[in-house]
Amino acid sequence: MNHYGRPGSPPAEFASAFPVNAIPVCPPPSSDIVDPWTPLETMEKTDYDVLIVGTGAGGGSVLWRLAQQWGNNGKRIGLIEAGDYLLPANKFDLPDWPPLSANVDPPNPLHWESFPTFPSDRPHAHDSLRWPFEQLMALGGRSILWGMVTPRMSPVDLADWPVSFTEMNMYYNIAEDVMKVNRTYYKAAEFLLDRLRRDGFPEAHTTPVAINVQPAAPGEYWSVPPRFSTMAMLADAAKRRPYDTAIKAKAVQVYAEKGKAVGVRVMDRSRKPYFLHAKAIVLAASTFETPRILLNSGINGGAVGHYLTSHSRVDALAKIDPRDYPSIPGLFAVYTPRTNDRPYQMQMRGFPPYGREFDILGSGVVESRYENRVALTPLHTDEYGMPKAVACFSYSDADLEVIRRMEQGIRQAAEAMQVTLDRVCMPPLGRIMHDMGTCRIGTHPSISGANPYGQIHGVSGLYVAGSSLIPTSGAVNPFLTIAALSIRTADYIIEQLK
Repeated sequence: MNHYGRPGSPPAEFASAFPVNAIPVCPPPSSDIVDPWTPLETMEKTDYDVLIVGTGAGGGSVLWRLAQQWGNNGKRIGLIEAGDYLLPANKFDLPDWPPLSANVDPPNPLHWESFPTFPSDRPHAHDSLRWPFEQLMALGGRSILWGMVTPRMSPVDLADWPVSFTEMNMYYNIAEDVMKVNRTYYKAAEFLLDRLRRDGFPEAHTTPVAINVQPAAPGEYWSVPPRFSTMAMLADAAKRRPYDTAIKAKAVQVYAEKGKAVGVRVMDRSRKPYFLHAKAIVLAASTFETPRILLNSGINGGAVGHYLTSHSRVDALAKIDPRDYPSIPGLFAVYTPRTNDRPYQMQMRGFPPYGREFDILGSGVVESRYENRVALTPLHTDEYGMPKAVACFSYSDADLEVIRRMEQGIRQAAEAMQVTLDRVCMPPLGRIMHDMGTCRIGTHPSISGANPYGQIHGVSGLYVAGSSLIPTSGAVNPFLTIAALSIRTADYIIEQLK
């Protein structure tokens, strides 16, 4: 009953003032929610020009570049992700509220896949190898969790790459533009920076980070959160052109005919198989999952899965003496790059909750060696019938020497900054999550998984992107380098599909 006493009837005095049907009645609001995901049944019926497997730094960068260069030109692009849609952007943009933050740090509902680690050739390997390597299965990959530090790889490390320094510089510029890399978000603790520069670390500077600090133009609204993740790339690509996306879709095998890739077998969570056709296939699943798919497909070349590398780490907790510097610096970040004489970088970072304490994080070069690899265990399969993968990895004597020098360098930096070290330790290898190299680019199949543009040796139309294609580890967070190389691979694919 309404408050006039009769169900649904207007009062008599209103009826004459508003005759029925004088103005069309607005339709009721729709309760339907648009589903942005494409069913695999639909994708199976589509012939794609490019099919991208994985939505992390590599897959997101390839998609973004294709969309930016092609626009809406009628070519068909498909994107599949084994994980679920979990976070809309980088986790650091979530409100500081325990029910949210509890969901983004292990152990948690996020789908982490572990790869047990065994010594590759050193029975006395460091205990850190007991910790497995891990990958995150989610839309956006690890980009939804990363810390946004985006330095370029040192020219020292790029010197032996199959890509010229000039070309890498160009693609670094493109990647930095789309990722909004800057050196102004984190301020420097000037007294620490000055002391480092005066006493043995003249290269020290503020830390480059992928955080958007550009003000919106009049009439413009930034809908993308300021901290970068590949969600921003996926969104930007969608504004430029349509593409199909399937989540919870596991790629298990690549098919090739007469030396040319023709499609990918994919399974949904119920393990129902689908066959997706494409002229070009880009595997950007991860350092571990990409070679796993290739090896499960019988595509091994001479080096697929080999040359697994990462970064060694030494971390320290430093404390500022209040008698030396009475005010608390607050939020700051200082960075010392890898140099000809120093095979490691260091990051100093302080946050207001830390008070006078701050971190010193050392990241060291690790040799690329054939013995370090991802291997399949055919006797053990997962729920999709794929052989499980393990990581075989050991530090070399050269790696251990870098670790020793890195610890020494951290102590020298602390002395230069006139701060006290409360703790110096070495985190487990698998927790560093800078794994690289299992399909690295190169000119010869015996020592590389793909050619200099990311195409798998001997299989036309089959490409890799992401961390697996990086030839050598360097000492920096690999995200920017992954983006630069993957954008370059996308340009090569565009040229091949003309």
